[in-house]
Amino acid sequence: MTGSRTCCKRSSSTGCHKAQAIQTVQPFPDHGVLADNTNVPLPCLLASLYGVQGRAYSYVITTVKLKKGGYFEQHGSAPNFQGDFVTLCTCKHQMRASQSAAEWETNVWVAGFTSRCLHEGKHWLFYLMKVDKAFESQSDLWYGMSSTVRQAKAARKHFLGDMFEPKRHGLTGDARYLPSRYYTPPIHAHRQHPGGTLRR
Repeated sequence: MTGSRTCCKRSSSTGCHKAQAIQTVQPFPDHGVLADNTNVPLPCLLASLYGVQGRAYSYVITTVKLKKGGYFEQHGSAPNFQGDFVTLCTCKHQMRASQSAAEWETNVWVAGFTSRCLHEGKHWLFYLMKVDKAFESQSDLWYGMSSTVRQAKAARKHFLGDMFEPKRHGLTGDARYLPSRYYTPPIHAHRQHPGGTLRR
């Protein structure tokens, strides 16, 4: 994937989002493992994947836009590549719920492609990841990640965040799936107006 290092911003005065602090474009990683694996030439990618076994799921990412100059921008919250981890937590619910967390952790890959409407009538590979961990709920995910990753991906803090913070530690059973048990971001890519409900 290719990307600009700049972020588009829009102003807001709601909640913890300060004026001009809302990023409407995800910045691409500029250091760490993800940055090291950005813009890998196709021959190198094919060589590194030679002989790799496993199942693969693919889908079209409708939030990726093509900018003048020929680079892509991610205007959505998922895939989210902040905190040096790729996470897919706020889209493709039907795909994510198609199997258990344990099944997702058994040699599964996910590939995201751009829409054919963007450039030359072709799908372009935007990202490719191998699933390392899967979680049954946002609460399990939140406490399964380090504090650094939580801060980088927190929906309560970032307009394009994809991790939702539980109001208390130790949610169990069905409580893990209740929106009321999580802090609602003042404004978010899936909640355009204060007081509105989150869109999945």
